[in-house]
Amino acid sequence: MSIVPNATPGQQALELSRGTKYEAGIKTEFLDGKLSATLAADEITKTNVVTTYQTNSDFSIAAGEVKSQGIELDIAG
Repeated sequence: MSIVPNATPGQQALELSRGTKYEAGIKTEFLDGKLSATLAADEITKTNVVTTYQTNSDFSIAAGEVKSQGIELDIAG
């Protein structure tokens, strides 16, 4: 793994991206363990997201913040 610094066309270094994830869930069983269910929700927030500069792909720009939210339900039995 290597860390490559991102540079803007003005050769200014960009801040590193940071991420935060929150997840909560519940798990239960029915029918004496023959059927199980899991429900989970999560939220991921990433700051200082970097993207390629449109007019020169050798450079990057800070695109801001990206957020993702999701819900997952698993049923097995």
